[in-house]
Amino acid sequence: MSADTTRLAEVSVVGVGRKTDIKSAVPVHTLNRKKIATQGISDISEALRRLPGVNLRDYGGAGGMKTVSVRGLGSQHTGVAYDGVPLSDIQSGQIDLSRYSIDNIEALNITVGDNDNIFTPARTQISATTLNIAVNRPAAVIESPFILYGKVRVGSFGLISPSFRTSVGNGCNLGMNLNGDFIHADNNYPFTIRNGQHEEREKRHNSGINSGHLEWNGVWKPTATSFLSSKIYTYLSDRHLPGPVVYYNPESNEDLKESNIFGQFIYRLEANEKWSVSALAKYSFSRTHYTDRNAIYPGGLLDNLYRQAEEYASASILYRPIYSLQISYSSDLWHNSLRSNAADDSAPFRNSFLQSVSLKWTNARLTIIGRGLFSIISDRSRQSDGSKNFNRLSPSFSLSYRILKDANLNIRASYKEIMRMPTFSELYFDHYGSISLKPENTRQFNVGTTFATNAGSLLEEISFIADVYYNLISNKIVAMPYNMFLMTMTNLGKVHAVGSDIALSLGFRVHPQHRLDFNLSYSYQRAASRTERNMSDWNKQLPYTPLNSGGGALSWLNPWLNVALHATAASGRYSTTLNIPSTRIGGYVDCGLALFREFRFGKTKLEGRIEANNLLDKTYELVGRYPMPGRNFSASISLNL
Repeated sequence: MSADTTRLAEVSVVGVGRKTDIKSAVPVHTLNRKKIATQGISDISEALRRLPGVNLRDYGGAGGMKTVSVRGLGSQHTGVAYDGVPLSDIQSGQIDLSRYSIDNIEALNITVGDNDNIFTPARTQISATTLNIAVNRPAAVIESPFILYGKVRVGSFGLISPSFRTSVGNGCNLGMNLNGDFIHADNNYPFTIRNGQHEEREKRHNSGINSGHLEWNGVWKPTATSFLSSKIYTYLSDRHLPGPVVYYNPESNEDLKESNIFGQFIYRLEANEKWSVSALAKYSFSRTHYTDRNAIYPGGLLDNLYRQAEEYASASILYRPIYSLQISYSSDLWHNSLRSNAADDSAPFRNSFLQSVSLKWTNARLTIIGRGLFSIISDRSRQSDGSKNFNRLSPSFSLSYRILKDANLNIRASYKEIMRMPTFSELYFDHYGSISLKPENTRQFNVGTTFATNAGSLLEEISFIADVYYNLISNKIVAMPYNMFLMTMTNLGKVHAVGSDIALSLGFRVHPQHRLDFNLSYSYQRAASRTERNMSDWNKQLPYTPLNSGGGALSWLNPWLNVALHATAASGRYSTTLNIPSTRIGGYVDCGLALFREFRFGKTKLEGRIEANNLLDKTYELVGRYPMPGRNFSASISLNL
């Protein structure tokens, strides 16, 4: 390397192009801001349903709880990161994605296994799959001129949702932005209920929601090779819970109030061409208040209040001894605690310490990555005499090889072994948890191929991704009957999952001002319980895991009125592992249409958008007895100054 050559530190690029995903040694599926806008995607749940291998649990309506599972592993096996820093819910292990607005998202990334960027916190490696919600890039914040963006969206069932974003940077070393949104919806949508041969048209009751979030981001770049970014995030919601549909009893008096605030700081420095360091710190606090007014409870009221807090710190070092080799070490430490108003509150807390060593070797055609993650977890509560300690070494390995020197055709293979710690609900919940639970063990195998090219004048772009996989979960945590009235959690389960994911994207330039984009995804998932042959659930499909699922979108971008047609579909599923007819959830096809047009007045941009979802007006469910909305419409107008 010549004396006047400088090698830049490895960075994680999100939201631009698809070649980053194509060359990855593990499956990575991305939706950037442009794709979200042009494919008729109106919220984060709709976006995730377009990605292969993703199973979404959606309890229906605007703001309804939404959690994600990938490849039949379960939502607790899917980590969620916000601008690269992990989110957590120690109580349930599931992140409610309805809290995050699609308007402020730069990109959504689903990564199966460990991604190619080894200069990351150790904690980003503790999940079988990871969803990264990218909102800000430090360089973009600094380089941004003054921007003021506002949007108002109204729709069926009382939906009103204003949002805003403002950003300013000096183009040199300082920048900041502020964004927020608010959602009000009645969610009293109609649905069809069937009881044998009898069919009735009903409406959802007690389904309203008011929620909002406010977020501030700041970036300071003290030198050309370092930056400090900070974030303060707040979220508040007050929602009524309609509960599952019960024949001839539509009443529900359940309410849920939630609040969450967190602050985080990230510092990164490239000391020289060989050494880079990074550090982050985060504090998060959440409050959940659930009430249910019902005569079956003493005093006619069930009142549960939970508070959880987390303190988290991480430090990472990247060393590049030679051009083709990178070595990274990360050390993470965090503390979780949970308190409730229950008389027998066990006041659990958990200390987690992770260390990770990663090596990456790459040349023009071959990439090889190996990782070792060492975990030390310590749990304690009022129910236990002392602390419970878990130690585990979890390896992972991945490689990608470019088959042809002059064509972007690649093959890849990966293996990852990881453990999932039981949640506090699984360990300590009254009459349900079991403090003797062991962590689940997960092993993931994947092989696949990727292809991308700029084809020509008519077919401008084509990309194709295909993967097959095998997942094995042992020590699966399952609920077993203790007596006629109680269930208890125990490590009895094994799960085997085999499947394939396929994604195809085509871009046609039919005219200098007209473009057709076609996107298609398909997944086959056979995820079955394999605990004991004499058990009733032997080799039965896991709950809420369709055998076949997929989606597609066709967008026509033109100077007059842009059009996006889209559809998602899934075969029948079951709500329990017994797979009996009474627990079957029927398959569905959900079609939608979006019309949008942007107008420019100098530097000012005005966009109008009209969307229609579930055009066939079919009643279907993603979660048993929680019907999704039928045909619904929304309209929005946004102004970018």
